[in-house]
Amino acid sequence: MATVGSLASNKILLAGANTNVAGAYVQTANVAATTAGNIIPTGLWWVTATANVIIQANNGINFGNVGVANAGGLVMSDGINWQLLGFGTNTANLVLYGVNFGYPESNTFTS
Repeated sequence: MATVGSLASNKILLAGANTNVAGAYVQTANVAATTAGNIIPTGLWWVTATANVIIQANNGINFGNVGVANAGGLVMSDGINWQLLGFGTNTANLVLYGVNFGYPESNTFTS
């Protein structure tokens, strides 16, 4: 399998690698959007549009809506101040998509 460079990462990524494997460009995270809210993990994530879910950010006092309900977006989360809030009667399980910054290549150039 060939290796390719990435403009978003200084790690080695493998061409043709499936999502969530070593060397893959795309990684996913699963987050349940509950009525109490659930924090988005640290990273740059594409959140897909999902019914009864809204993206929220902490303004220093409380969480407030960012954008409109049922719409996705690109979120750069610090792992503390961004959440997904579900509303209605059901909890929505979302898959977030982000760039895999690879696994450390600690022994690549050792002598």
